[in-house]
Amino acid sequence: MDIEEMKETTTEVAEDDGWQRLVSNEERSLENVKAEKRHQEELQKEAERLLCEQEELIAKRDSLTAQQSNLIEQRDQLTTKLKNLSGKVYPNDPCPCGSGRKYKKCCGRNAS
Repeated sequence: MDIEEMKETTTEVAEDDGWQRLVSNEERSLENVKAEKRHQEELQKEAERLLCEQEELIAKRDSLTAQQSNLIEQRDQLTTKLKNLSGKVYPNDPCPCGSGRKYKKCCGRNAS
């Protein structure tokens, strides 16, 4: 092989290597894009799952809040009945007239 043939062969190899690197870079870029797309899809699914879970928790919270309000109302009614049975009404007790105010601010004001 003479020098001219070696130069041509070297140039051809260098050009082929450049194309291979370019194709290789393109393939890696495509793989990166696909991986990023998969990652975005996974994040979207996770976000949807978390939103559903949040809605369920909000519904449970609302239900528990309603139950708590009912229990507080029942407790207040039972406390009032118990105090009415004892016959003595204290200043900070709910007024027996049913106004919802404290005895000392309602009917108890006139009693003193």
